[in-house]
This record gives sequence, C-alpha cells and structure tokens, in this order.
Amino acid sequence: NLHLQAKDGIWLQPDDEGTSGKDVVIYNYKGGTEYVRFDGGTQRVGIGTTGPNATLDVKGDAIFEGDVTVSGSSDLFFGANGTEYITTNGTDDLRIHAGDTVVLDGDGKTMVRTPYFAFETSAAAEKLRVDCDNGRLGIMTNSPNQALDVKGNVVLGESASSTVIVSGNVGIGTTSPAFALDVNG
Repeated sequence: NLHLQAKDGIWLQPDDEGTSGKDVVIYNYKGGTEYVRFDGGTQRVGIGTTGPNATLDVKGDAIFEGDVTVSGSSDLFFGANGTEYITTNGTDDLRIHAGDTVVLDGDGKTMVRTPYFAFETSAAAEKLRVDCDNGRLGIMTNSPNQALDVKGNVVLGESASSTVIVSGNVGIGTTSPAFALDVNG
C-alpha cells in the first residue's frame, strides 16, 4: 500500500473499501473529509463526493480558465432536476431549454448576431421572425417583405378614438397610393 501524506494531514492512499477495491482517495486524515475519489471500478472521478455518478462528478462550485468543450450530441444540464439545458441535438443548432423563462440579460445591451431569429409555439409553428440581415419584422410570416410585415388582422389602440399617425400616403386596396388617403374599391 502506498500512502502519501502532506504536512497538514492531507493523504493520498488506496481505498480498499470502495466499490471495486481499486479506488484512490485524497482526503484530510485529521478531519476525515474526502476531497477527491478516483473510482477504479467505474473509471470515474468524484470531487466533493464519495460516489461519483459520471465520468467527472463535481459537487460544489467549479472555475474553468480557458475553453470548455462539449462534443457529440450531448446536453449540458442545469439545476437539480435537469429540466434546464443547452443542447446541440447532434446538429449545428444550439437549443436552450427552460422549464419556464429564458432571460438574455446584458449590461447595457444584449446582442444576437444571426441572419434571423424566430419565435415558435410548442408545436414548432413560427409566429414571429426578426430578419436581421434586411431589418424586417414578420408577424405570422417567416418571410417578411417590408420593415413590418403582418399577416392577419391588426388592432391599433384600445378604442375607436385611437389615433394612427402615418408619414406619406396611405392606401386601402392599393399597393401604390397616389394621395394622402387612396381607397381602391
């Protein structure tokens, strides 16, 4: 048996009582606190836990300096029940899932750099699209042709006495109004 002891009671030694009899632990001999377990039977490492449930199982805070890579079609889970996660689903898509609300919060501004982004219902029906490349917003359309393109009825204001201010000519039944109010039909 190999036992390494540091000055302050930190030990590195085999643990014959582990799940496989091949475990190695780093612990505080004086206080009995286990810090790291190398589980030889399952080939898992536990930090802050005596029974690692994954290849690397960390109980407590962790700080990473540099890149962290998650490869494959794996999910990155958050929370105790794992209902919040980020996934690639094995595609080029990046999906963020939350049980309730996703908040993008920036100090002063939040930026999304993409040709477009869309809002869909739970049935994957697109209801709102922001076309970043062309500066267009589509409601109930996934291909807005104007700065604001709405497919369906629009209600402006809360009552019949609401005021709508329009700069330029307004056309009803025509796409090229020649007068302040041009009605065709």
